[in-house]
Amino acid sequence: MFGKNPISFIFVLGTLLLFSCKSKENTQSKGIVIEIAHFFENEPLRLQNNYTNNFGEQFSVNLLRYYLSNFRLQRSDGAEYVVPQEKCYFLVELDKPASYKLFIPDVPLGEYKSISFLIGVDSLRNTMSPDKRTGNLDVGGAAEGMYWNWNTGYIFFKLEGNSPVGVNGAFRYHIGGYGGYTTQTLNNIRSKTINFGNTPLKVQSHHSAMVHLKFNLAEFFRNPHTLKIAHNSDVMFAPISAKYADNSVNLFSLDFVHN
Repeated sequence: MFGKNPISFIFVLGTLLLFSCKSKENTQSKGIVIEIAHFFENEPLRLQNNYTNNFGEQFSVNLLRYYLSNFRLQRSDGAEYVVPQEKCYFLVELDKPASYKLFIPDVPLGEYKSISFLIGVDSLRNTMSPDKRTGNLDVGGAAEGMYWNWNTGYIFFKLEGNSPVGVNGAFRYHIGGYGGYTTQTLNNIRSKTINFGNTPLKVQSHHSAMVHLKFNLAEFFRNPHTLKIAHNSDVMFAPISAKYADNSVNLFSLDFVHN
């Protein structure tokens, strides 16, 4: 067919390759971006700034770090996409604005009505060998200071600061515990679902859709449990930490979706 006209053959082959590439591009997702804005009520949350909680307690924050992981997206048709675990362990740090943006690649195209995630690190990953806990879970790197030991695992949420009502003028909340490896312990893993309401998330091939979340630290002290700094200013691996884990669920709410 093309024996006497190699130019025609090259043209047709090039057209087929171009069509194939475009078809592939049209079915590949650009992923999604989750961006978290940190507040105390309606004030931007910043290190060393002074705030007053619902109980009249003044305080400032010196450190805030927390893990979000195990993301799932629920489609409008009822199906669910589970993000591969290797792509969904994020360590957010207040003093590192770049960590406020969480990128999840390769989300299948379509409309999604909600997203779910864990506040913390799942029990399976807590018990894996160190070579399986890399990146944000590397206890000798990014996760330094966010890990206790094999049986208690990662610190899921760490908040430290100063307050005149705290012991020695300070407070410290290190919340973690996945249920234990060799013996049963506290399980402070919590899950959160964000519903998108009337604006479903549309994952498309030409750009990354964005989910904007609001983090309100005021909820950590009041919802659903009333937790005064004056009553407990140093909480780590103790039964009362479960109440702080409960409250951490309400830290996050939807701001808006940008398709």
